[in-house]
Amino acid sequence: MRTSILLLTLPLLAQPAPGPSGQASGGPGQGRPQGGPAIPGGGRGGVTNRPAFDLGASPVHRLWTREVDLSAGWSRADPEMRLLWNEELHLDTPTEAQVQALWEKEGWNLDDPRVVLVGAEDRVVASWAGEPRPEEVLAALKGGGWASRQMRLQEFLREHPDQGQTRLALIQVFAARARRLDPEQDAALSAANAAALEAQLERLRELPDWAVRSSGQAWNSMLRNTLDRDPAPIGPDLRRHLKEDVAAEILRNPADGALWSLWGLLATEPSDAEALIAQVPRLPGQPLLPPGAVQPLVEFHLRTGACAALEALASRIIPETPTWSADAAWRSARVAALIGQRRKEEAFRTMQSDQEALPEVGFMGRVMGLLPLLQQLPGGEPYLTPEDRVRLFSIINEGGQLARAKAKARRADEDEKAPVLRLEVGGGPPWAKDWAGLAKHPAFDEWGPSELAFGNLEGRPWQALRERKGWGPEARWILRKGDDVFASGTEAPTAQALADAARAQGEPHLAQLRKIMKEHPDLLAARSLRLAYLKERMPHPRLEALLLEDAQKLDSGFLPEGFKPLPELWAGPARRKTTELEGALARWPQSLPLWRAWLDWSQVAGQGDAAALLQALPQPPLEPGEEGPLPADLGGSIANRLEELGRLKELAAFGRPFWESMKTRLSHAIRTAEGARRGGPPVDSPKAPTPEAMRRMAQGQVALTQIRSTMGLLRPWVAALRATRQGPEADAVVATLEAIQPGLSQRLNAGSRREAPTAPSTPARPTGGNPPR
Repeated sequence: MRTSILLLTLPLLAQPAPGPSGQASGGPGQGRPQGGPAIPGGGRGGVTNRPAFDLGASPVHRLWTREVDLSAGWSRADPEMRLLWNEELHLDTPTEAQVQALWEKEGWNLDDPRVVLVGAEDRVVASWAGEPRPEEVLAALKGGGWASRQMRLQEFLREHPDQGQTRLALIQVFAARARRLDPEQDAALSAANAAALEAQLERLRELPDWAVRSSGQAWNSMLRNTLDRDPAPIGPDLRRHLKEDVAAEILRNPADGALWSLWGLLATEPSDAEALIAQVPRLPGQPLLPPGAVQPLVEFHLRTGACAALEALASRIIPETPTWSADAAWRSARVAALIGQRRKEEAFRTMQSDQEALPEVGFMGRVMGLLPLLQQLPGGEPYLTPEDRVRLFSIINEGGQLARAKAKARRADEDEKAPVLRLEVGGGPPWAKDWAGLAKHPAFDEWGPSELAFGNLEGRPWQALRERKGWGPEARWILRKGDDVFASGTEAPTAQALADAARAQGEPHLAQLRKIMKEHPDLLAARSLRLAYLKERMPHPRLEALLLEDAQKLDSGFLPEGFKPLPELWAGPARRKTTELEGALARWPQSLPLWRAWLDWSQVAGQGDAAALLQALPQPPLEPGEEGPLPADLGGSIANRLEELGRLKELAAFGRPFWESMKTRLSHAIRTAEGARRGGPPVDSPKAPTPEAMRRMAQGQVALTQIRSTMGLLRPWVAALRATRQGPEADAVVATLEAIQPGLSQRLNAGSRREAPTAPSTPARPTGGNPPR
């Protein structure tokens, strides 16, 4: 029996995977797309497409064909179908069992020609005895209540024009089309789409926080392989304005790697990087550019053919880098720059040298992270031959064990070679009883424990120091760092005199940051760094006002664990900030930093309910496969923080809107993960996996991530239900999980709690100079 099986799906979120040239499949009869493997068992008419890897775009409508060919150019026969093809209409391959189950359910003969449009739960929407016309499929879809993603987003934006999250989603629709449409064959559609894309980007720019709130992976999927097409989908003036907007935000917060990624997509000339880097302010104890800027800058310099400039930049930054992670990042960038200049032998020697010198294994990991960027030169010539890659991996593998051993040894040495500045007293004088309290004296407010420590010298260390310095038996105070003694005296010093002596060795970081913020009042990176230092010092009556000042400027979590702010200081600002953040969340409801900030400020204000806020936020139309009012991983972060703050009643109500959609999604993810596990090749198989096996494995990985994020939200929610005496509801959730998969509910108890999502990561501790080489 001759058989042909095709599945046409409408994920409404899926975007085409462009090939190296940025072109995606044009539909039936257009040949195999560059973005993915041809589907085994595809239609005789040549209908192929990349498989849908993203379970977040789970199909609702599918077109299954049996013994029917979709003719060449089928998707191009109707203008509307041409727009939707490979955007919301997606080809995939169902299993033979899936097709047989549907045909048997409907009482159809498997040998009879048939095309069937099915919806959720394999519900038959329409069927045809032969090939349907595209307009017939569209009519059947619309008759079932379907509307395009573009239409739903535009309808929502008419009521909520300032919601950047939805505006960004609409921009993604037009950007995907710009990659997919052929400028020659689809000239009119391409021009109209470009105009729509520009108009939406201009509307996005009207939001003052657009660059900060929208930077991240969304822009990579929208703009990569899109901006540099010919003709460009957006004009040079708009591209320049977008780049300037992002550059201005980078100068406020150069530690934001997502901003660097977006800037790298928009910039066009090597001089753009030079001009921007020259303006980046230097923060005490921090690298000139953060590790998060490395990959975007490497990619930018490779794309613009400026590898020599990248090498010069890395060589300049490496000696000035005070943190191991940044050092490793920029050394890996130097390797990429050498390979990009075809100086491969020098690159390999540099790798071996850096591997010996660096005390962190992370260097080789960062080289590995840059390899995907080193695929081929603009002319098509490969950066690395297969032999080069074998040699590169040999260096990595052979040096791994040595690097780990050196990392352990160097970290131990670092504690000895870069000690903290210390004020100590030896000999036990009568005035030493007040020594321990000096750290709380106002003269030392700007010194943190990582910069200046107070202690007593006794026994052998005290005797050895006296002998080395030739001191008599009298008691004395000492200011030292390691073996270097900077000041000493035998008389009881004043706190101010001691502070002046310490300051003579260098300004404390809080003092340096105060000066920087006076020169750059909008430098958010300086406030973030100071906030991290201040959190470690709380409670502190004189520094708490600075913590409040920085927290008000930064839309991020700020509450140190166990810290109880002074009500008379925080009450008014907390109420105002909570209200302000609720307005920002109405524009960007999926911003984790905004949610983190709102959770902390509402805790201080004693007002605000997370469940009520979630319900009040404008909810854009859900797409098939989306899991509820927020993505599960974001919902899980919020739920865990509510649990940590003890807001269990809120948490119990917060989790409910997610549950209905999560049940279906979780069941689908588990079936997908199990299918990938059963359908994958044996672990010890010498054969390369087939494209179909690769597709299933990719789906399985996505499914496992979804399962983890879903259970990460369910765990604190179910715990809150039980803690608030809502046991029957918790029991019902557990029973449903067991029905989905026996033993699944055990993950509610086995999973460890997430880290508190309340603050930006603490900056690397400054060492006061370069690390030992």
